[in-house]
Amino acid sequence: MKFPTGLIILFCLFVGEITTAQGFSFDSAYIQSFDKPNNVEFNAGTSRNRFQFSQIGMNKTGFRMLANTSAYAGVNLSYKWLSLRYSTAVPGTRLDQKTQLKYTSLSFTFGTRRWRFRPFYERYNGLLIPGDVPRSYEPFKNIRFTGFGSDFYWYANPRKYSLRAARSMSEAQLKRAGSLFAIVTPMWQQINWQQPNPDFITDEDTYKLLASNPSWISVTAQIGYGYNFSLANGKWIVSPIIAAGGGFLKETYHIRHRIQGISLAQALISGGYNGRKYYCYLSGSWSIQQSRLLTRKMERLNTRVSLTAGVRFGDLKKKILGLL
Repeated sequence: MKFPTGLIILFCLFVGEITTAQGFSFDSAYIQSFDKPNNVEFNAGTSRNRFQFSQIGMNKTGFRMLANTSAYAGVNLSYKWLSLRYSTAVPGTRLDQKTQLKYTSLSFTFGTRRWRFRPFYERYNGLLIPGDVPRSYEPFKNIRFTGFGSDFYWYANPRKYSLRAARSMSEAQLKRAGSLFAIVTPMWQQINWQQPNPDFITDEDTYKLLASNPSWISVTAQIGYGYNFSLANGKWIVSPIIAAGGGFLKETYHIRHRIQGISLAQALISGGYNGRKYYCYLSGSWSIQQSRLLTRKMERLNTRVSLTAGVRFGDLKKKILGLL
């Protein structure tokens, strides 16, 4: 995976949380907004993404592919409804230094404190096959993994539990609080292998599956719980989040294929200092999804760790270009 070295500009009138007239304004004894709503932050981190195909009903390790991930460093600027982001790969940290592979990801989030909506798109242009020797890889350049869909979130306790404090420290959680939540995700996915080669994959069933260029639609639902442990009137916070669930998929490239099951789980945790002027936090996430396709079980495992430090600032006295 190669992180972008250019500038990503997001214009969105719904950046952050929006509280509607009827909408569940927060309890000021538990949640507090900052006087300076804008920020500049620096971040660095790393991630790992794995795809594995194995025999249905067996836990034995099967055919694996990895994204060519690397460590990254970047800077983010958030001012009113404008967000600017610049990130670059750290030299010498890719799994395979000799191979250049592309990964594209796009998403945005808007909604209220109780309801959130996150459309997303992702595409892997090539992956790596682990070799027999440790830290050796064979590039699999002519395979594409594409997916797009939407996450729909619902939170049971938005008046006392601040998701913004838990995920980005953009609010203060003055007292401890938690919330039950639910996620529903409809999604379309496709695997496209250009010029299949039977010598490239020794497992016959996995070869047949990938060579058929499968595509499928799915719907999953998760139930989870998040909790903010708050200390020193919100200056220090630790925020674990867990969720698990399941769903179904229907392969679209063959109309006779029956509906199959999906199971998934995820865990996130972040913690650090959340001051009025400065903030700094460490975060980590883990997620797994097992999808039962016609001939093979596909497992996706994603992990991520990052460190973020930021400075808050107020609105400028004069508007920028008459817009900001």
